[in-house]
Formats: sequence, C-alpha cells, structure tokens
Amino acid sequence: MKQHAWVGVFILVLILGPIIHAATTATTLFVFNVPTNRGHTITYGGNCNANRFFFNETDANFDPDTDGNGTKVRPSPVRRTTVTTDYNYVPITAPSTTHMASGGFITSNPPGDNNSPTGEINNAGYGNIEADDTGYVTRETSTDGQYPAFRLTFKALVHPGRVRDFNFWVKGQGTFAENPAVCAAGSTSPGYDLNAYVWNYRTGVYDYLDGNNMGGYNTEPDGQVISALASQKIRNGIFSDYVSTSDGNITILVVGNRVPDGRSCLTVDVASLGVTHIPDATDYCQSETLAPITITNVGNADINVDGNFSSAFSGADTNIVLKVWQGTGSGCGTDGNGMGGWQKNCGVTIDTNAPNVNTCRNFNEFTATAGARLITRLPTGDTNQLCFSGEFDAFVNAGDHNKVFQTGSDFS
Repeated sequence: MKQHAWVGVFILVLILGPIIHAATTATTLFVFNVPTNRGHTITYGGNCNANRFFFNETDANFDPDTDGNGTKVRPSPVRRTTVTTDYNYVPITAPSTTHMASGGFITSNPPGDNNSPTGEINNAGYGNIEADDTGYVTRETSTDGQYPAFRLTFKALVHPGRVRDFNFWVKGQGTFAENPAVCAAGSTSPGYDLNAYVWNYRTGVYDYLDGNNMGGYNTEPDGQVISALASQKIRNGIFSDYVSTSDGNITILVVGNRVPDGRSCLTVDVASLGVTHIPDATDYCQSETLAPITITNVGNADINVDGNFSSAFSGADTNIVLKVWQGTGSGCGTDGNGMGGWQKNCGVTIDTNAPNVNTCRNFNEFTATAGARLITRLPTGDTNQLCFSGEFDAFVNAGDHNKVFQTGSDFS
C-alpha cells in the first residue's frame, strides 16, 4: 500500500511589478506563488510502511470458512511463511501427557480405530527411541492373525488449518523367525514388511503413508534393517484432516506383518515427525490501540481525502476485497475489528460518502479504480485514522497478489 502523490489545486498567480522606464533598461518582475492549500501526509502504525501491508489469509485464527478463504484479515508488516516443527520423544516419560508411544498387536491391518495398540511403552522404552543408536523397543506376536504394531502419537501445538506438510521418519526392523531368540534388533533373522499409516480424523480411517514392503517373509538377506521414510505429501493434500481439532494429536501407526506360524517381530529404534505449518501471528500493525494509517491535513484548507487502486482487479484477483473504515482516534476498535469493520457487505456505497467507525467501504473488482471518499472535510492540522481488512470472498490462487492503493484529495 503506497502513498500516492496527492491531487491538489495549485494556483499560479501572476503579479505585475512596477515597470521602470529608462532609456537603456526595462525591468519586469514576475512573482510565482503556489500555495500548498491542499495536501496530506500519511504515517503508518506498527512496523507497516507504504510498501509493507500484507493481508495473510493463511492465518487460521481469522480464517474460519470451510472454503479456506479468509473473511477478516487485518494488515501485518510481514509476509507469512512456513516453518517446520520437529516432534520426537526427547525427553518423554511414562505416563506421557504429550507425545506417546504404545506397542502391542492388532488383528487387522490397519485397524478401524486409532486406539490400538494400547500398551504404553515404559521409561526405558522412551529412552531407547529418542535417537538413532543401539537402543530399541520390540513387540512380537506368535499368534496367527496378529500384527505387531506401534502407535505413535504426536501432540502438535498447531491449528489444523495451518498445517502444510508432514515429514515422518521411523527406523525399525520387521522380522520373522520360528526361534523367539531372534526377535531382536540386529538379529540374523530375515527382514520383513514394515508399513506406516496416518489417522484421518475427518474420515475416521487410517490412510497409507509409506513403508518398505519386502513382498513376503524369508526373502531378504539376513540382518536386513528396514527404514521407512515418508517425506512426500499426504496423498490427498488435505493436511488438516490429520490433526485432531480436540487435542492436536497426530496419530501414526507402524505395523509389521502377521505370519501363519512362528513369530513376527517389529522393532523401532527412532521415530520423529516434522510438521510444516504457518506459525502463529505475532505482529500486526492494527489493533484496539493501533491504527495502520493516520492521515494528517498539512495544507491550509479543509480537505476531503479519497482513495482507490491504481489498477483494476482481474482474473482470480476479482475475489479480493479491501475494506476500509475510520479508526476511533486511539485505534481500530475492540480487538482491532472496529464497529462493523469486518462486515461482509459494507454499508457505504456512494462515492462521495465517507465510512466511519460504525460502517465500512468495499474496494472490489467493480470499485477498485473508482475514486471513493475516505474522509470528509478533514480540518487543517487535524488527523484521522483508517483501518483495513483484507477479504477473500472465494478461491484466490496461492501466492502474492500485489496491488497499489493510493490516496488523494477530491477526486471522488
């Protein structure tokens, strides 16, 4: 958002000075007088400036629509980017109230609930899966129809709507042997299947994540250690489906395979989950006590201040709306929302009528380039605050959508 060179009325006054008659010289004096009777300056709140007004619609706190598009996004001085938070089992003790690991067996692969297996590992087990080292936890079964499994729950302190990607890593070993003694990491037992699933909280089922499928037991070289790395995106790309809205849990199931006889073993050495997400908003240039723009009349006559965009909205940008209303003098109203400033449909529609603290004006695809009143009769030396919200009424392509908003005097 930039300050446009204001539109003013500039007067050229021609004053004819005394004409001196002389035989050899004649002097004519011209005086140019350009009074600054119409002009305004703009100061910016917080860390915003003329080139740094960002309306980040990815902020889930102000993005409650089911279509994922923001309805009330206040200006920020920074472009929001993603960060990755790593979750692991350092340090976790039993019983855990945050990240938890449970081991045992399941009778269907994957099960129809996200509560199995139920046996939480002990303190030593948590210590063994903290890092890629010689420590490990193992679960085994000798009963036909059972699968050894570990249920790994990570409590993500992230709003589901802000999640953009997952990166899950587990190092483990699936083995099969008829001798119980070989069900241990580093044994000479042949490698076997190991698969990872992630629980979909919207559909209520496990979705396949990744794995190493050996294609059948007793087919791999002795001592095979299997690592499953799931760094690709979730297949459907709807990342919020995999974060519980009630407790923030992300549930991943690591499963070995069942055998008709003998023993099936599953060993985990280390497990971690990286969650790429939009971080919490911490910096706004608009609040209850802060206005993003303050306009001051620096001329010597009352002025009307108008605004518009320098270019029309087109293409996907036709769904973008900028809403403007007047501040209270000390900020932009309760929680920075103003009195009706977030209204979907603003009440001020006549070009020469200004918004106030109780209603707002829309700039959209139909009104973007039309001059419209922002402030009426701002006295000399007086100031007035303007507050803003960006809105995305429907689908808008991801990425930056740069527009220049300009102010001037009396072009509405």
